[in-house]
Amino acid sequence: MANAFRKDASAEASRTLATTPLATGGRRARGSPGKRCYAIGDVHGRLDLLEGLLTQIEADTAARPARETVLILLGDLIDRGPQSKGVIERLKDRPPGFCRTFFLKGNHEESLVRGLSGEPDLLAKWLANGGYECAQSYGVAIGQLFGASDAAIEAVLLQHVPRAHIVFMEGFLDTIRFGDFLFAHAGVRPKVPLDRQGRDVRWIRDGFLEATDDLGWIVEH
Repeated sequence: MANAFRKDASAEASRTLATTPLATGGRRARGSPGKRCYAIGDVHGRLDLLEGLLTQIEADTAARPARETVLILLGDLIDRGPQSKGVIERLKDRPPGFCRTFFLKGNHEESLVRGLSGEPDLLAKWLANGGYECAQSYGVAIGQLFGASDAAIEAVLLQHVPRAHIVFMEGFLDTIRFGDFLFAHAGVRPKVPLDRQGRDVRWIRDGFLEATDDLGWIVEH
């Protein structure tokens, strides 16, 4: 099981995780038997880097066959980079054929989906955090958004972002487990049951990044 991250896509190529020691008793963490898992972090609209990673993962899978290959996208597929629409189209309409793919929801997907699903007051902050680039990738003229009201921003975006893309992102998972590993976009709040984590899995920093608790899993985020 391996991470496949790159710094210039807000991610970097990382180590094989199958020999990572767990906090409890120094036991070696293991993935699901007979399966191999790859994870890609925040793509943020960089379709070019995503394509490069998918090519590398497919080649690695071919060189080291497993009974099943799993690919996990850790969220924040959109915003900041120039090709958010292209990233969503690629993964929605042409998911990799060499693996089973799962999608986790990041805080950027949450902000856009909620903003276009009855909470338009979230959209101005979303725009300021990389949403302008996302909107441009959908053909929005940025001048339509500067200084516009929440309702006007919502109306413009709904004219340009296909409903199918919103539904696709809305359906992303909160977390996924793979053997001794737990995948989440941002992390988890220590000592809180997984079914009560709520939005923390997409937003948490303080309380998780400095935690020394035994969480029961290796958390990949």
